[in-house]
Amino acid sequence: MNCPQCHSDFTLSWKLYFRRTPFRLLCPVCGTSVRFRHKAVYYLVTLGYLLSVVIVATLVAATYFGTAGAAVVGLVVGFGIGFPVDRYLDSRLAVLELLEE
Repeated sequence: MNCPQCHSDFTLSWKLYFRRTPFRLLCPVCGTSVRFRHKAVYYLVTLGYLLSVVIVATLVAATYFGTAGAAVVGLVVGFGIGFPVDRYLDSRLAVLELLEE
């Protein structure tokens, strides 16, 4: 990722990922508040992930564990795989822009 203020390159670590607010981040070098602007492919990949992985896992779990088991499996799969996928997509596809204050 590249800060638009100080032009320093940094990686989106797990610590930065979980400390950020949705669509906003503080540059670890200069402390400038920046926002994420996602490309269209980010939303397509996220939608594809939700439709393919989470829904299929939930439907398969529903046949074996019933409704309550399907809900648990859907949440575990959604969050367990969703966070790494989202972090990867944010670090590769998001463009940082300065926040207008």
